[in-house]
Amino acid sequence: MVALGFGTPELDRTGALAAIAGEPFGAVLLWLLVIGFAGLALWRALLAASARQEVGHRLLDALRAVSYAVAAWTTAEFVADGRSPGSSDSGAHDVTARLLQSTGGRVLLIALALLVIGIGVATVVRAASGRFAKQLRTGWMNRRTREPILRLGQVGHLARGAVVAAVGVFALTAALTDNPSRAKGLDATLRSFARTPVGPLALVLVAGGLVAFGLYCFAEARWRRSLGGVPH
Repeated sequence: MVALGFGTPELDRTGALAAIAGEPFGAVLLWLLVIGFAGLALWRALLAASARQEVGHRLLDALRAVSYAVAAWTTAEFVADGRSPGSSDSGAHDVTARLLQSTGGRVLLIALALLVIGIGVATVVRAASGRFAKQLRTGWMNRRTREPILRLGQVGHLARGAVVAAVGVFALTAALTDNPSRAKGLDATLRSFARTPVGPLALVLVAGGLVAFGLYCFAEARWRRSLGGVPH
């Protein structure tokens, strides 16, 4: 909508929650989101506690569990009393400023930025190679179902990886220039795609990719492999 000139909502979770709240049965949908985020937090916590996973994967799942728990809590606060989670951009600026003012904070910020960039690049590589499909029970799908889902997964992971890498690049720029305002949250990062040489088209493509990722996630919820040795 922003790329096509229809309104200027925040392009992050705050804007998404506000958009849902303004729709019929918005409060019901938001409470369903709270339940969903809580379910994701519990699921990731159980994966982190599983001895079947490698230490690195368990640590990543633990971080994801905390992230989803925060999402559940802040969404519940939003629907219960209208308390906004806050802009992703102001949060990015605040965290960056605190790190740059602390001893060794600049080195830590550079390391975190490189880590985020690495995650974004790895996501793009997983999309291009199709490795993400290892998480799916593709053998349980027929051909007409499998091919569209895999294409949605590739496009969606490409868009997601590009956005994550861009966030990392902005954080790295802020660290190298010692300027917290150069760090960007999800809102400003997405808007930055509209300021590329191709203009709003880049943001339209990224938006389409994120929609594709959302659709792919529905398929992943249906066909994701479990830890119980479910066959491919």
